[in-house]
Amino acid sequence: DPGRWRSPLFMPAWAARDFIQITAIRAERLQEITLEDIYDEGIDVVPSYDRIDAYKRRWDSINKKNPWSTNPFVWVYTFKKVESPVGR
Repeated sequence: DPGRWRSPLFMPAWAARDFIQITAIRAERLQEITLEDIYDEGIDVVPSYDRIDAYKRRWDSINKKNPWSTNPFVWVYTFKKVESPVGR
């Protein structure tokens, strides 16, 4: 059924546009996030001191059970874009 929605979780690799390689994983407290990390998360506010406030508001709007004030541990993934896998 071509019109039926299918989860991208089960998309075959040949249909993917981008591939990433995870280079590091670490746990840290949410409030340890840097201005550069916030920018990488998609918050591009100038001046940069407003960037932290914008990120706090975004976090709280998404994470009702773990607001910014609870300073939860989060997993931080570092990755880079790579070419498609060999044999594709």
